[in-house]
Amino acid sequence: KGGAMERVQQELDILAKTDTTILVTGETGTGKEVVTQYIHSCSKRNDKPMVEINCAAFPENLLEAELYGYVKGSFTGARNEGKVGLIESANGGTLFLDEINSMPLPLQSKLLRVLETHKVKRIGDLNEKYIDFRLITATNQDLHACVKNGTFREDLFYRISVVPIHVPPLRERKEDIIPLIEFFLNHFCQQYGIVKTFGPKAIQQMLHYSWPGNVRELRNVIERVVVTGQPSVIEIEQLAETVLYGEQTKSSQMTQLRHEQEADVMQLLSRERIDWKDFSLDDYMQRCEKDVLMKALQETGSTYKAAELLKVNQS
Repeated sequence: KGGAMERVQQELDILAKTDTTILVTGETGTGKEVVTQYIHSCSKRNDKPMVEINCAAFPENLLEAELYGYVKGSFTGARNEGKVGLIESANGGTLFLDEINSMPLPLQSKLLRVLETHKVKRIGDLNEKYIDFRLITATNQDLHACVKNGTFREDLFYRISVVPIHVPPLRERKEDIIPLIEFFLNHFCQQYGIVKTFGPKAIQQMLHYSWPGNVRELRNVIERVVVTGQPSVIEIEQLAETVLYGEQTKSSQMTQLRHEQEADVMQLLSRERIDWKDFSLDDYMQRCEKDVLMKALQETGSTYKAAELLKVNQS
């Protein structure tokens, strides 16, 4: 509640009701495509197709043919029956251009005209056709920098970034890690017919990991540990050796964290006067645990966030 992605979703719920052009930015693997699908599914165009193309996946000549289509005999290698372009296929729906920063400059000029007129002409055709589509683009690059170095048209940049939406990296929304772990774990356990759970140490390590590959990396990690190995409880050693290869949790960081926790305990003890006559260590520890749990719950407002704060398993 109140997390970074909740604020993004609130903005998406508003934007989905409009036809405004949106630019989704964020690092690789943060879920830009999921955001786009959510916008389309909540829009008035959800009964029409959402057509997606990755601009980095095609050389310039093939990208143009994919986007605009062509008529019979328009170039060597063209299909005899011609081809409908993806922009035309998005008529009534949503056109999603991923990695828009990779689009060659000549095609950027052509796209700009399409956005201004909503008219498309197939390669080799003489006639234009009006297409009703909503445009959403995405990039993992800084388009401001691309404009400055001359690889992206400034006029196109302003045309596609009417409303920019930034999807924060997973390291900046730690509150999403445990819910995502549970979601992907349940998904892959059902898919592969396997029952596995994470031990508290494994959860703690994943909470401290920076996830350079973001949600995509987390998803891959969960699938990997579900389909490999024998134990039903996945412990921290397995993750350190076979899964979190982007970067290992530094032992020095863990040592520092442990020292900080020990210092907090000593500080609590030094502030409290103890009546040794009626003292019971078990009662004292239970009271300390209860106080810490209640304080964590009051500060976070949920058991998931309290568990994350306390570095323990939510259950």
